Amino acid sequence: MREDVAPADHLLGEHLREVLGLPEIVIGLGVRPLDPNGKPTLQLFAGDGTPAGYAKVGWSPATRAMAATEAEAAAAIGEPGPLRVPRVLHHGAWRDLVVTVTAPLPLGVRGHADPDTLPDPAALLAVAESPGARVYRFDESLFLRHLRDEIAAMDDEPRLSTSMSGVLESLVRRYGDLKLRVGRWHGDWVPWNVGHHRTSDGTDELHVWDWEHSAPDVPVGLDLLHWRFQVALVLRGAPLDSAVAAVEAAAQNDLTPLGVAPEARELLSRLYLLEMFVRTYRLKRGGGGWNPALYPAMLDVLARWEHAETT
Repeated sequence: MREDVAPADHLLGEHLREVLGLPEIVIGLGVRPLDPNGKPTLQLFAGDGTPAGYAKVGWSPATRAMAATEAEAAAAIGEPGPLRVPRVLHHGAWRDLVVTVTAPLPLGVRGHADPDTLPDPAALLAVAESPGARVYRFDESLFLRHLRDEIAAMDDEPRLSTSMSGVLESLVRRYGDLKLRVGRWHGDWVPWNVGHHRTSDGTDELHVWDWEHSAPDVPVGLDLLHWRFQVALVLRGAPLDSAVAAVEAAAQNDLTPLGVAPEARELLSRLYLLEMFVRTYRLKRGGGGWNPALYPAMLDVLARWEHAETT
């Protein structure tokens, strides 16, 4: 390489070595099928093999936003008592990419063994409280505005947009004056994004990673419903109807420790599922195609809800 050319300007590995202050760096990278919504995640090691961190690389509008959200969420949450969040070691632009580097997990972190057993609800409450949870009327909430904006942008899918808008507005008519507690959510609270670590003094720490879907101003309880939904749909391969039933059951049976009032539970189950349908559309719009586990079956779910409103 020419002497007047800085290696870090052209080699991502050299850039990461410099920003992390390492004499040497070794990078591990898995190869997966091309996904317009996927982002490379690099496992970083020092020259002696010591884990140095994980680098997420955003290369498209969607993945750049995910990498930025990861850094923003970690900074917003800090270290709530009941859980540990990987510290951000570096976040910034490199060429036309966005790179977020988080600290490695402690040695000895073990996975969450039983997907049917939820982590301590205090961890979810700590996440919700990280920006300071607030109470809003549903019809005045930022989350409602978010859903309306997302649905309005579905101009290439008029059937889906019309059905989702109809369901959402019926919820506003039924529950508009209901007060909801809102705060930050993880956005992908699932067994494979949490782990446990026993410290030298015998404390069991909960470590939570992959914060790229985190957001503020979300009704408290949606993370728990996401866990039940993803365990049914992804882990067990259940059809969408069964995953929807798992969410509806969890809304009635699991939300008490989070302080969700009984009269808000059906609303939260519908809002969570609408958010998942929005996310499914957003990934399709980004070039990833429809997720066959959700589409077109989610049209039938929406139709069933619409029919229930008219009978």
